[in-house]
Amino acid sequence: MQAYGGITGKFTVGNVDFMTVKKTSPLETRSLGVQKHNDRAHHAQFADSPPREGSSPNEEQVLRQMKQLAWLMDEAVTIPGLNWRVGLDGLIGMIPGIGDLVSAGISGFIIRQAATLGVPKVILLRMAFNTAIDFLVGAIPLIGDLFDFAWKANRKNLQLVIGYLEDPTHTKRTSWFTVAGLLGGTVGAVLAVSLLVVSLISALF
Repeated sequence: MQAYGGITGKFTVGNVDFMTVKKTSPLETRSLGVQKHNDRAHHAQFADSPPREGSSPNEEQVLRQMKQLAWLMDEAVTIPGLNWRVGLDGLIGMIPGIGDLVSAGISGFIIRQAATLGVPKVILLRMAFNTAIDFLVGAIPLIGDLFDFAWKANRKNLQLVIGYLEDPTHTKRTSWFTVAGLLGGTVGAVLAVSLLVVSLISALF
């Protein structure tokens, strides 16, 4: 079988330089080519959708920026053999101290761009919840980094924006229910913790 190769290393014996070459089969070479083609096709589908009817050039530019950022943060790389796409969000989150803050800042920029498109506050609040969950859980060492790869807050937020632009009534209604549920759950959790603390204090004293 004919083999194709690529330089993988270099070493020197005396004054002579040698290079090591890894051989790959035509099937492996074709697989790499298919993977690169799939990555380009996914980017085109995800970030280069056609303009919406009735939208202004400025709105399309803002939406294109949001798509590019969401793709870069959550979908840019395919893990070989798993067909699972990840982005820079999880990698940036691994930087100690500032990684999660940088990721949250980029997500915040996407939310700000959504506001310039006229997205209602209830949907912006839902987007902020997605980003907050990504930031809070992502701050947990190791588990948080894996969560960042899976949660894909930027993609979720982009889908909310596109959903609003395509069907504003439905997206606003579902966002009201989601935000109400999240707020209710948060209040319930705070009350439960407060009651637990009071019970412990009463039991001790």
